[in-house]
This record gives sequence, structure tokens and C-alpha cells, in this order.
Amino acid sequence: MGVFFLKNQTLAADSESYFTKVQTVRDSFFATELNLNQHNNKKTFELRRISFNPVRRWEEWRYTGIVVDKEFVVKNCSIYANKEIEKRIYLIRAFDCDHLSFRFEKQVDTLTLVPGMTDEKEELFYRAKNSENKIVLLVISVNENHILAWGRNSRYIKKSDSAAFYSIKEERIISSIELKEAVDISAEFIKGKTNPIVSDFIIVERKVSKGILD
Repeated sequence: MGVFFLKNQTLAADSESYFTKVQTVRDSFFATELNLNQHNNKKTFELRRISFNPVRRWEEWRYTGIVVDKEFVVKNCSIYANKEIEKRIYLIRAFDCDHLSFRFEKQVDTLTLVPGMTDEKEELFYRAKNSENKIVLLVISVNENHILAWGRNSRYIKKSDSAAFYSIKEERIISSIELKEAVDISAEFIKGKTNPIVSDFIIVERKVSKGILD
């Protein structure tokens, strides 16, 4: 799968976002989001991993730090959790992790992390082109009742925003999709005639005002 481009979209040069596909292990699953930022020539990163386990339920691990040459050097680590992802998650643990670092290899539309965020030998990320008025989320769960998507920018989504889903298999936007609710790190969408599958992307176009009085 290559990088996908959205019509009339502009991407700030100082910000990049990537997602892995959803990985399933027995009755659990996880996915990872990588965000890169640059400010005053200082490059920083944030790694977020969402995971579901029948016992621990929902957890999100967050690693933040700086980019040094071809390495992500970790400075802070924390874990957020809640039994229900549709609600706000809360900090349950922060721990010392400045001994951690990850090598990365960046291609045009992908990035490989070596080793992976936890036990993987490596992780492959696909670039998602966010912008000021477009947010990209990863579909992490689909059942008969809902479509659940995840991403750090979920909290900025409003009911008035429009959304569509992008098929990884077909590498194109397939259909519009209706938002039910967005809270903190997740967004729930209403199932329609045509629906995304796990690891597809949902693209939300925000209505951004031009100024205070607009």
C-alpha cells in the first residue's frame, strides 16, 4: 500500500503522521501511531500504541522524545487506560525510559522502526497525510453495531465535520461515513451500506473557521 493523497489537501512541512496496520494476537490486538514534529530546528516524535486485552481492556502506551540522526531517543513514557475506549482515558502510570531508543528507516511513503515499540523485531508504518482541516484515523474494530476508529486527533472532530473511509485493499476513498461520537482518542461511526474493514483509514474533513468572527 502506498501513500494516499487527498484532493485539495496541504500538509504542513513540520508535521508527519504514520500508522501501522492492526495486529491480532489470540484474543487481543494492537496498533501503533507515530507523529513527527519540527519546531525551531528541533525534531520530536510521539509513539502511541493502542491495545485491547479481555482482562486489562483498553490501554494506550505513549513514548515521546527527540529525533537524533536516524534514531528516536525516548525521554518520557506513560500508560493511559480505561475499560471503555469510548470514554476518556486516564494516566495510570509514568515510568523512566530514557534508556530506550529506536532506529528507523524512512522511505517515501513508509517508515520502518527497529525494533518495534515493544517486542517486535520491527514495525512497518504507513504515512497518513493529516493537515489543518483533515484528520486521518485508523479503523481498529468493526462489528454489527459500530465502526470504531482511533487516533490522537480524534478529540478535535465535531458532528458537523464530514468523513469518508479509505480502503487499503483498493487504495482509494470508497464512501462517506457518518460520525456518531468522538471522545478523546476514539471516534465511533455509524455503519452504512458500504463499510470499512479493520486497518482501513477514516478521513475527516473539519470545518475550520477563518477567524474569531467567522
